[in-house]
Amino acid sequence: MYVLKIKERELIMANTYFKMLNISTRDQFKENIISEVQRNLTDSAKKINESLYDAVADIKSNKVSGKDLDINILLKYYMINQFLKETKEEEIPTKQKLEETTNPNIKFDKVENKFYKLTDKTFEIAETIKEVNEDGSYIVIEEKINSSYKTKKVYDKNDVLTKLQLITSYGTAESNKHNAAEILNMRREFAKKHKYSGYSGNSSDLVASLLNKISAPVETGFYMDRACNFYKWSEYEKAFIRNLQYEQHSPLMRDYEFEENSIVIKKEYTGILK
Repeated sequence: MYVLKIKERELIMANTYFKMLNISTRDQFKENIISEVQRNLTDSAKKINESLYDAVADIKSNKVSGKDLDINILLKYYMINQFLKETKEEEIPTKQKLEETTNPNIKFDKVENKFYKLTDKTFEIAETIKEVNEDGSYIVIEEKINSSYKTKKVYDKNDVLTKLQLITSYGTAESNKHNAAEILNMRREFAKKHKYSGYSGNSSDLVASLLNKISAPVETGFYMDRACNFYKWSEYEKAFIRNLQYEQHSPLMRDYEFEENSIVIKKEYTGILK
């Protein structure tokens, strides 16, 4: 029995040794491949003219069929492109070269005429930001997919969406609120006519339930977007203005009924338990 245990221990040690040997051999093989690619790339670079970018463009424009494709050329092309990618990333303006705006998280490149926004501790280009206001709020304009319209959004300095507007192909604001709401995929809000006793999530008013079955809901004048934010239409601004206070006092989402015709119906409560 003792001899068997020794044999078993020796077998385990042998397996462990060969496993370590395989790992070491594999790692060495990988290093050899990488070194070979680097040497080939260095040799190729010596033959390249003054502009590395022109050389890559020449490689890219070659008409090479699949059967004639040289794996060495492919590897070199990949490595050079990686080099170019890193070089281009270094060319992005640093925050020292960007101008301050009234929003500490947004900076402006006067040469490129583009804004940069703080993301994950670094300033990255923000193509959709078009303007920063004096109060630190900023304007974002986005293209609508498969449409000639654009969406204009205004965020406050804390990145909270405060205004939503639809821009036509002529660069003007859509003046018809019903058209704007439909294209922006917003829902008209209605409220059940009879209020329920108690509070949202804590009510079982059978009388109100029966009365609401025979009474049509009443339109509140508010609109809900797909993120369940609430807005009021401003005829003066031709835009939907978000109402944060209204959102704070709105019932729970389970107290809303979402109809197919872009309508949402909510239950209202008295705030008094029976």
